[in-house]
Amino acid sequence: MLKPFLFVALTIAPLISGCGLFSGEDDPFDIVFREEVPIEFTIDAANFCPTTLDCNAAEGPSPDRIVLPDFEVPIPIDVLAATGSTQLADVSQRLKSVEVEKVAYTYSGNTLNIETPKISLYVGGINVTTRTNGVLIVDVPTAPKGENSTGTATVEEANKSKSSDILKTLRLSMIPYMQPAPIEKGQPSPPKGAVDVKMVMTLKFVANPTEL
Repeated sequence: MLKPFLFVALTIAPLISGCGLFSGEDDPFDIVFREEVPIEFTIDAANFCPTTLDCNAAEGPSPDRIVLPDFEVPIPIDVLAATGSTQLADVSQRLKSVEVEKVAYTYSGNTLNIETPKISLYVGGINVTTRTNGVLIVDVPTAPKGENSTGTATVEEANKSKSSDILKTLRLSMIPYMQPAPIEKGQPSPPKGAVDVKMVMTLKFVANPTEL
């Protein structure tokens, strides 16, 4: 774990290989297939400790409302390596579009004494290190303090088209931007604990086999 910063462990082992097919979803001659790309990281409450607060102190009721800082971290992803897809390798130079259709998420091992922060997932080129130079993909719902949960966040159509050119490069920086809710007066303070986050992005690839 990158102490006191967020630990990020990118899993690049293939999960589910895509099934290529000739499809009528787009141009009838297009090749349309899907692959899944996993991202794993751990949120540590230490990342949300205000400079005005002693976060090594014992937990107790907060005497005042405490605003917690936002946090973001770039995660480099090589999509070809992450999927292990030979089909994607074959058409990687002939991609017409790439879209994130949905993002499945899991919170596990949750020991946070605060609600998990809202996570806005951004994508940028491989050298992008901040969301301000990226494109929003999707907002991932939060989980109550100390609770594990799973779900799927569906990507809006506008976000799909905005990120396609970046995704076609297949070498990306995924940037989870985390915004914790303030600790209200009387709630447990300082922030403590951690939670493991696993996301799986479903990518839709469209390629034209006749294009050079």
